Amino acid sequence: MGRIIYLDNASTTTVSKHVANKVKYYLKYYGNYSSNNLTGSTIRNIINSYKVSISSLLNCDSSELFFTSCATESNNLALKGFLSHKSNIYVLTTTVEHISILSVLSSFGRKIKLLKLRVNANCELSNSDILNMFSRYDIYLTSVIYVNNETGIINNIKYISSLCTRYGSLLHIDASQALGKLKLNISNIHATSLTISGHKSHSLQGIGILYINSHFVNLLKPQIIGGGQQSGIRSGSLPFIQIVSICEAIIDLYNNYEVYYCKVNFLYSYMLSYINDIFPRCFFYINSHFKVPHITNMSISNFNSSSLIQLLGNIIVSNSSACSSGSGRYSRVLKEINPKYGHLDSYFRVSISRYNSLSDIIVFVNRLKHIIL
Repeated sequence: MGRIIYLDNASTTTVSKHVANKVKYYLKYYGNYSSNNLTGSTIRNIINSYKVSISSLLNCDSSELFFTSCATESNNLALKGFLSHKSNIYVLTTTVEHISILSVLSSFGRKIKLLKLRVNANCELSNSDILNMFSRYDIYLTSVIYVNNETGIINNIKYISSLCTRYGSLLHIDASQALGKLKLNISNIHATSLTISGHKSHSLQGIGILYINSHFVNLLKPQIIGGGQQSGIRSGSLPFIQIVSICEAIIDLYNNYEVYYCKVNFLYSYMLSYINDIFPRCFFYINSHFKVPHITNMSISNFNSSSLIQLLGNIIVSNSSACSSGSGRYSRVLKEINPKYGHLDSYFRVSISRYNSLSDIIVFVNRLKHIIL
């Protein structure tokens, strides 16, 4: 079958060499962050130093960062906190949010009035539709994904943020797919809360970060209680090695952003050009002027995507989000988008990382040619 060619980086990423080396170095350190002894103090100083470093890169205060197990937990912690104190309020989101957002919001049932913005065939939100929502309703909370996990489309967060500021709405941003693909600047987007996922960004799995603006921390309702760690917001012994991994991943991504982005963008452009040369009249993909090159959802000759995934064998792509796999023949997000061209069950997602090579792309496209033609 040959070596694995991994093109499913929106699902999870390999641990970067930089992170792996740092983790290996810090494995010799052990102790509990909360312990009042020498080893606890050592661990505490390292973690606090990392928080200061990454808060400088993210442009926020270190006290506003909380470590969690994953983006799903972070989304739950923020949204349940904001909504648990309120009822009969308007909450604005979109139809193409991550399932962890939509599930939490749906769990509040009639306690909230949920408004959902629809997207067009390119997975884009309409600025006029957004403004109309704010003009018509007194929106307490807005929750919007930064980079869509199945299409790579970048939402107009600065515009949405400006409306939230003007109309007095809290703003939660799921930035799980944005870190590394964009240079996040939390201060510039005026988020109330923001979610980061480690394993989408070449960190270890099992670690996430939740940013909460210091003025709104009191609204949070802890979902895990017991030891009172992290100001009582998120109890549990801090996972030292996982924290090292996500912080080093962030540092590496910011220090090398241009190099990493340019490589992925080159591979993306080459892939599109090569596929289009081979399938000039039957290749469609969800595109926008506002899109990261790392994630692309495409259809070729209406070839069934589930069959294609099996035939690709050692070349790994997907036809839905990993968090919702098995829930249907095709992606829930694609059903909402309803692309202009190609059958829904023919679309599949290719997500590239800096660890992919030109050879990977060439082998992938040649395999498509062999299977489909």
